[in-house]
Amino acid sequence: MGMPVHAEPTGVPIYAEPTGVPTYAEPTGVPIYAEPTGVPTYAEPTGVPAYAEPTGVPAYAEPTGVPAYAEPTGVPVYAEPTGVPAYAETTGVPAYAEPTGVPAYA
Repeated sequence: MGMPVHAEPTGVPIYAEPTGVPTYAEPTGVPIYAEPTGVPTYAEPTGVPAYAEPTGVPAYAEPTGVPAYAEPTGVPVYAEPTGVPAYAETTGVPAYAEPTGVPAYA
């Protein structure tokens, strides 16, 4: 794998190269987008996957790497491929967001 792609301090979303190398977001909380290869993108400095890939891989919210599950059914929450925030709670609050509260998009 190549070197990770780092966002510039401008806060503009970064996109993965066609190599499928994970992209890392700066502390600005700007959403990062999934690579076309299905490799998880990382938002937190811990390297925990933040967003679900189009392949149906669970999105991870907790720092433990455990899949985030929707309330009452316990079914994994997946990010929509349309860029719509994935919701886990019945309140409509985005399930995956950066520290700034910006919805995470797949």
